[in-house]
Amino acid sequence: MKLPPYTSTADLTVIKGLLTSNGNTNRSSDGVDMATQITSAATAKSLKAAGYNIIGRYLTGSVGTGADKRDKNLTNTEVKLLLDANLKIFPIYEDGGYEESYFNSKQGFADASIAVNTARQLGLPSGTVIYFAVDVDIQDGNMSSTVVPYFEGITGIIGSTEYKAGIYGTRNACLHVNHLVKYSFVADMSSGWSGNLGFKMPENWSFDQFNEFTGASTGIDMDQVAVSGKDNGVSKVTKVNINPNAAFFTQLQQVEDQAYSYISGESSSTPAEQLVTQFYRQFSYSSPSWAPLAGGLNTSWLAFANSALHVSKESDFETLYDSTTGIKIGLPHMMASLNALLFWGEPQSASGIQDLGGWCGDLLTSIEDAHLNQKKYGSFYESITAYVGNKGQFGREDLVDDLDALNVYSTIHSQNNQTISKIIKTYYTGNESSVRFNSYLSNRFDDDLDSLQNDTYTLLKGGTGSWGAAYKTALLAFKKFKLQKYPSYTDSEAKDAAKAFRKLIEQNA
Repeated sequence: MKLPPYTSTADLTVIKGLLTSNGNTNRSSDGVDMATQITSAATAKSLKAAGYNIIGRYLTGSVGTGADKRDKNLTNTEVKLLLDANLKIFPIYEDGGYEESYFNSKQGFADASIAVNTARQLGLPSGTVIYFAVDVDIQDGNMSSTVVPYFEGITGIIGSTEYKAGIYGTRNACLHVNHLVKYSFVADMSSGWSGNLGFKMPENWSFDQFNEFTGASTGIDMDQVAVSGKDNGVSKVTKVNINPNAAFFTQLQQVEDQAYSYISGESSSTPAEQLVTQFYRQFSYSSPSWAPLAGGLNTSWLAFANSALHVSKESDFETLYDSTTGIKIGLPHMMASLNALLFWGEPQSASGIQDLGGWCGDLLTSIEDAHLNQKKYGSFYESITAYVGNKGQFGREDLVDDLDALNVYSTIHSQNNQTISKIIKTYYTGNESSVRFNSYLSNRFDDDLDSLQNDTYTLLKGGTGSWGAAYKTALLAFKKFKLQKYPSYTDSEAKDAAKAFRKLIEQNA
């Protein structure tokens, strides 16, 4: 931000800054944002010569209609042109969202997923802040039911990636989500919007949009942006990896090969898929509390595999990215949940101990979170709805891990001729991960939402059927080891948790 020398005089800039959000629109700045693609080196150099150092550009989308419609998305060629001109870039995501009804947690998940995948395709480096736009004047009383859940959805995805989330919006919108995002691009240019009237400037502001103009040398319509220095933008890119999961799939195949070698050499009766899942859970899911859920670890096998593959810690595992959401799969968690399913077999209605090693166990941790944070919400149901599969101990990454584990298990169970490495590779490279909620509902509850809700409630209360007694023992042990702050809940709260979980699956299926 270009600041004039300090004086004790309340000049025009100071006075206007106190009266309106956009302040003195004739003041200078070293940032702009635009919806126009830069297609030539000459244009990029003109922007630099005009005194601008950082450019806000949209990751996706188009502007205009009919014959006037044109793309506004940042391209790899444009990134190079801007960086070659010694300009920095800050990315913006806005592809819709011009009505209040747009903003909810599901849309936040979807938008963040698109933004992350697009940023990777552009080679934007780790740590890049992506600003998600709220280009609507949402009233103060509606913020908690629109903007807040939208950004809870966004951060549920972004938090499991290499990127960071920021907001573009009015001062009030930025202030409402400053507990979720640490960077604000303030839409102060809309000085007549209610969200900019009487609200202070967010302390975490990185960019401040205050004036629309047409560049004299470029003829491009731009928005003038003050820069705080909190976000330095993108000054270099990384090599675009067209197959980010290649290294993981190679390692997975190697683990599987070692499993078959071990079985052959040691005459082991443990199936290869269980040995593979043990390999990936060995560092984070090896405590005694996991033995009843997924079985004990074969230490002989692990020593054999670790030596052959030079693995001594969890960071030696290659990263698995979800092609749909862009998040990093919690590999140890997903494999531990899958191990529980492989160890116990197919869940039987409302009496599956293996469910405690996956989605049901995580749902129990959400009940604890909902209890501990209930004062922030109007009721236990509102609290559990806010947490389950969204944040806290049962965040979006955990939810994805749990659903994927069950879906992968179902394929293993139904296709005995396929190896676990092939099944997992197909799941994460094909279309299967994009319909994980539908597959989960089908695989676990026969596409019946009522069964999901009823069975979930029964599982939370102690299970039933042929495994009822064993399940109840496992449930009590789980509460003792995992829910130390709040191990108990009422019948009504169990019903609320089951209802909230049903709502989560139904909204995403």
